[in-house]
Order: sequence, then structure tokens, then C-alpha cells
Amino acid sequence: MLSLAIEAPDGAGRAPQFDAAISHCRPLRKAHAYYDSAEQLPAYREWMRTHSLPLYSRWGLWHDDMTLKRGSLQPLETLLEVPELRARALCGPSIEAACLAQTLHRVTNARLLSRELDATYAATHAAVQRLIGRGLLLRQRRGVRQELRLSPLSRSVLGLAPRTLDE
Repeated sequence: MLSLAIEAPDGAGRAPQFDAAISHCRPLRKAHAYYDSAEQLPAYREWMRTHSLPLYSRWGLWHDDMTLKRGSLQPLETLLEVPELRARALCGPSIEAACLAQTLHRVTNARLLSRELDATYAATHAAVQRLIGRGLLLRQRRGVRQELRLSPLSRSVLGLAPRTLDE
């Protein structure tokens, strides 16, 4: 985003603070489409890969547009209506927030989360343990599997309806 702010025609331009922040950034280990919807459609993914702008490609992302979307700025009240964004507000931009977001609407486990988040199992397991310790995730054994689901506290904080008995 900082690169976009510097280089976009209607961006903020170069600033010493941007350069200092960018010096701490690293490209993604595995390049992918900027948007999940493009990543999941093979033809669109390939198109994004081949037509990606250098601005994005150098960070391991594929995208073809560098205009700032000023209309995407929303008031806090609007953002808090989206459970995924509430999870990010609760945990910050962290693996814990990503684990909560992946667990919003389904039961999962740490191994599946690590694959979906492209994170190591050790890092994902540690994040899950922290979330369980904070009372945000519940763990239940089903044979050899350990299923994870949102706790009633998480569901309340994220603005989701309580679970029904058949869930």
C-alpha cells in the first residue's frame, strides 16, 4: 500500500516516513493474486500473473490496477458490521485474526488453518493455543481430530448469532 501511495498518479508521493516503513517490508514467500477471487479462478489467476504491474509483482502480488480507491474508505461503524474486519480490529493484522476469520462460519482444525493461511503448522498451532487461552476459540476432540470453533464470547464480540444446537 505504501508503494501504491508513492507511485500512483493521484498518490501522496515520496515521503521519508514511507521509505523508512518500506525498508522493513519483505515480498511474500509465495506470489499470488491480490484478490482471493482472482486467485481461485485459474484463467483469471493466470491473466493477473501475466499482466501484473511491477508495483505489485515486486511484493509477490499480482494485480493490474494502481488507482487509489478513495470510495473504499468507510466510517468505523460500517467496518464494525463486517465480522472479518471486527476480528482484525480485535487481534490486529496477525495470524490470530486470520485464524478467527477462517473459523467464522465453519468448524476447522489447526492443520487445515495452516494450509489455508500459508503459514507453518507451528505458528498456526501457537496462534490457536493463544486464542483458546483467551477464550476466543473452543477445541473439541472428535477421535484423533481436534476441531476448532468460535466460542460464544467470540461470536458475541464479532456480532454473530449464537450457535444453535444442531450446529
